[in-house]
Amino acid sequence: NVLLFGRAGHRAGASQRRLIGAVNGMLPRGAVDSSNLQSQEVWTGTSYALASHLMMRGLPKEAWQVAFGVVNITYNNGLAFRTPEAWDREIRFRAGMYHRPLCIWSIEHAIQVENFLKL
Repeated sequence: NVLLFGRAGHRAGASQRRLIGAVNGMLPRGAVDSSNLQSQEVWTGTSYALASHLMMRGLPKEAWQVAFGVVNITYNNGLAFRTPEAWDREIRFRAGMYHRPLCIWSIEHAIQVENFLKL
């Protein structure tokens, strides 16, 4: 489950669990796919797009968990003005000032669609 990735623990240990976004690759047994670098990472834009999709599928709690993970790492680790493309479980990031995180606006779109459908 990609949502459990950030809860599995990080460099501070399992007692300091936190949300960090959706990991790209999980194996059926629930372990992170470590066959390549990209499968072990959280991609900011992809996580925001997943959150938007979850919201539009009627899963707002899960959507906000994914989005919060990205926001948490971005803003609580001094990355606000250089949002990276990706980070791993140890919060080692790469490709600062990346543009795909603009997918955060897809969450706004999902909220607008949801509100429109309630009319």
